[in-house]
Amino acid sequence: DLNYWHDAKLVIEHVKAQFPGCKICLHGLSFGAFHVIRAIEYLPLGSKVILEIVNKSLYSYWQKWPLTRWAVKLLEVLPVQAIADMNVKDVCARLDRKDLRVDFIACQQDKMTTPEEMQELFATLVVPNKRFTLFDGADHLNALSVNSSLYQFVLFE
Repeated sequence: DLNYWHDAKLVIEHVKAQFPGCKICLHGLSFGAFHVIRAIEYLPLGSKVILEIVNKSLYSYWQKWPLTRWAVKLLEVLPVQAIADMNVKDVCARLDRKDLRVDFIACQQDKMTTPEEMQELFATLVVPNKRFTLFDGADHLNALSVNSSLYQFVLFE
């Protein structure tokens, strides 16, 4: 199903119970970032979110896959709540967590999740502590292999 975010919520709740007061970092990569977005509200104060190569919505993501285009057309007519909840742009626009650090990672050569789409998301997010990092020469899912030192800096800084 499309409710993997429940797993992220349970992990957050477990960590909060075991380590009260600790900050948590959620790192969502590509499709996994949709589930991170839905779990943000459960993060403790001062936590960090990393959105790596995430599309602005599940519709936008699926429209790029030839075999799922028909499903997107159907879902636009018959909306499903779980899919509507994965509208990253809407979440970014209404996110009211000024305490969070949010990092965006984009890949210059990515055709599935373009840097322009990521910039649009970045501009929509109104939090004081955000950063956008573009990996030159990187394609979908290979920012780490193109520039591992920059990747580590974004993750651990």
